[in-house]
Amino acid sequence: MNLFKHFSFTILPYLCIILIGLILYTATIKGAVGNPNGQIHQLGLDQSGKAFELSPERDRYLLTYAMATTGTTSIPKAVADANYSDIGYYEGKFYILFAPGISVLALPFYLIGAHFNVAQVGTFAVIPLFTILSLLFLYKISRKVFKLPVWSSLIAPLIFGFSSTSWSYATTLYQHQVTTFLIVSSFYAVYLYRQKYKNGWLLSSYVWLAFGVACSIDYPNLLLMGPVVIYLLISQFSIKKVRNSLSFSFQKTLFTVIFFLAIVLVNAWYNQTHFGSWKRVSGDLVNYKTILEQHLLTSKKGTAKLATIAKNKSDTVSFFSEDNIPFSFYTLTTSLDRGLLLYSPIFVIAFLGILAMLSDLSTETIILFGLIGIDVFLYSSWGDPWGGWAFGPRYLIPAMAILSLFAAKWVTLAKHNLIRRIITFILMTYSIAIALLGVLTSNAIPPKVEADYLHTGYNFLQNEKYLFHNQSSSFFYNTFLHQSVTLPMYFAYIYIGLLVITVTVLFVLPIFTKHE
Repeated sequence: MNLFKHFSFTILPYLCIILIGLILYTATIKGAVGNPNGQIHQLGLDQSGKAFELSPERDRYLLTYAMATTGTTSIPKAVADANYSDIGYYEGKFYILFAPGISVLALPFYLIGAHFNVAQVGTFAVIPLFTILSLLFLYKISRKVFKLPVWSSLIAPLIFGFSSTSWSYATTLYQHQVTTFLIVSSFYAVYLYRQKYKNGWLLSSYVWLAFGVACSIDYPNLLLMGPVVIYLLISQFSIKKVRNSLSFSFQKTLFTVIFFLAIVLVNAWYNQTHFGSWKRVSGDLVNYKTILEQHLLTSKKGTAKLATIAKNKSDTVSFFSEDNIPFSFYTLTTSLDRGLLLYSPIFVIAFLGILAMLSDLSTETIILFGLIGIDVFLYSSWGDPWGGWAFGPRYLIPAMAILSLFAAKWVTLAKHNLIRRIITFILMTYSIAIALLGVLTSNAIPPKVEADYLHTGYNFLQNEKYLFHNQSSSFFYNTFLHQSVTLPMYFAYIYIGLLVITVTVLFVLPIFTKHE
């Protein structure tokens, strides 16, 4: 009996998270059979609802493809000519304008997928893997840091994984889910470090490595990871008052910062070698689309103009401004365009959970607040809060993960517990429907300002049209089921399954774990 209780409370929840994640992400991963080469446009794979409908996944795949086929990080000219939306130019070579980290992580998955004629799907599979790992850490943080029971600890991964628009970016080649994994896993590593675990050196090394990798994944991660790094530093430094003076000391594990510095040096060397300056990143290159449109490579005058543009090109940091905050904050949180609370109202209870915890702050809670705050503030300062054509507020995905923890906390507060669970279920019923609608159809949803001009939809109402026209991005549906099952039916099967899981977690498990 004790062995069974140990299994049900310790091992079984992790197995359930992994199994549910594998089933649902397999059912919704974007793509099609085949090993696409660089001619994505000619293959028709860059249309709405297709694997490469937007430039982030398209260009990251192209870099992975180039590394696998040519052994370099530059894009062949023929490929650049066919797919130049977010490709930069520097001294006769072509590079994607995104940080290369995701493409590097995806390379072994590309090679495995190519062997089975599903290179694109194999490449994209790296993201669901990291997402499932994030779900496991959210459960672990709920259990160990927030001290929640098993049933409510499962709410956090259920909300983040399948009740938010983060689902749409768990099945395609974007950076957000890897960033989220690095943040939540590093946070938990520091928490263990503060508990004086034996492997302090290993935990500290991991955090610094994760920080370096995060900066290679996406440049803003230098700030998004900031609260976790501060959390580690305050755990490694100590100040004591000795008589009339202060004694300052640090733990030897601080020297593990060398792992972060090593990655920084590698990145600096890469930038110096490929872009002519250690501090110039790929996002600072001149867009090849601009070069073609202005014919900057066809004459001496054009070449001179290109040199001037390259010299005077504003760096990425200039795109952040406090003047953007009011409008961008509104766009990210409550707008009909990308509003978090419109797409995922389940996070209303997360904010209620935050309010409830303000009276009993811990170091961990403050750091988690900081992780949410820096994400919201950073992208409220961003000049493009819509994230281009996107489904929901994709920039807030790391914040969604942390908010899911506070949502789980709110559900378990003592007063009116049954009422809280009913409210949670109602909000999740809506949020799951919107999240599933997006992941099964398309992320290529224009902001309202563009949609009005194009006379098309600008939020999930556009996805509803795709659903009832059987336009799906799901590899599994398109490959195995589209001839026998309509897309609305496929939606219904997954939706009902998720509701059953939600009811089980909210109303059945509490009965069996009330004496935990």
